[in-house]
Amino acid sequence: MAVESEHLHYCDLPQVRPPALPSGLQADHVEALAITSNKWLNGTPITYCFVQIGQFVWPDEQKEVVRWAFDTWKNVGIGLNFAETTDKKKATLLIGLMLGNGSWSYIGTGVLHNRSNGVNMNFGWDLTTPWGRATALHEVGHALGMPHEHQNPKSGIVWNEEKVLEYFSRSPNYWGEEKTRWNILRSLSMAEVEGSNWDSHSIMHYSFAAGLITAPKPYDIQGIPSNTQLSNEDKQWMRRFYPSQSNVVPLSLNTPSPVATKIATQSDFIFRPTETRAYQLEAAGDADLKIGLMEVNDGNILEVLDVKDDSATEDNAKITAELKAGKSYRIAARTHFSPKGVPPSIFIR
Repeated sequence: MAVESEHLHYCDLPQVRPPALPSGLQADHVEALAITSNKWLNGTPITYCFVQIGQFVWPDEQKEVVRWAFDTWKNVGIGLNFAETTDKKKATLLIGLMLGNGSWSYIGTGVLHNRSNGVNMNFGWDLTTPWGRATALHEVGHALGMPHEHQNPKSGIVWNEEKVLEYFSRSPNYWGEEKTRWNILRSLSMAEVEGSNWDSHSIMHYSFAAGLITAPKPYDIQGIPSNTQLSNEDKQWMRRFYPSQSNVVPLSLNTPSPVATKIATQSDFIFRPTETRAYQLEAAGDADLKIGLMEVNDGNILEVLDVKDDSATEDNAKITAELKAGKSYRIAARTHFSPKGVPPSIFIR
């Protein structure tokens, strides 16, 4: 397949400072947090809203491509749910169409804390072309927690840095050196890619013209083609963090229930209060956990009521909320790190 990287726009990830971690954490602890910290709790309903920025109005045909991208990821068989809203206050993803501002998204739960021009995802060119549709898949992948695959340290890519910097300084990207290094030449840590094998066919991988890389073969001569569809590895990655089905265990009042110790694994519980009052949901043990409380109806998650994360702290995550008799609540606990010793648990009182 011929390389089609000439005259293509490329995703321009915003630079975000990594969260500060306490000194003294062991390397395996730091790596575990890099894997898990920006992943959603499985089952989270993610809403999105098309936002007008200045004079840039969303045409219906452009919106349809974004809707198609969400549907494509959902049809992989994942436990996240997507819904469109016109209320910006209720939207998880605020999506702009600002031509000339590049296409980009913050990664995973980073969309909750970061904005640029009032949005946390933007498209900067026509989405109705094959490359535009690939761009929509790519940016939604970022919002679900996927990094750039060409920055996988297991790729073995050796860059011709001079040519890369010159190439991306030209039309249509006009990137400076800092932006090119951030989006291309910078290598991720092994933890950020969970040690996975390099996937040159990933939708999260840029295409590269011949001459931009000097190794490995045969990409030094052939370059790397444009990927416009989800690869098998993309689908496996998504299903790992967001399985379509999970084992939901009843949670009894004042009774600790064990939580999985494997990093990035989520444990799910159901709680049905018999009286309306304030309840306290709390993690126990030395593990780093992200816990969430969600209201459900007939197994469908209606709303995420609260999420707490105790990673890299000495405290345990706690959620206090008024729960109503006769309703059902899903409780999720994703393990970010679990040292050897007593397994973590969760209880409600």
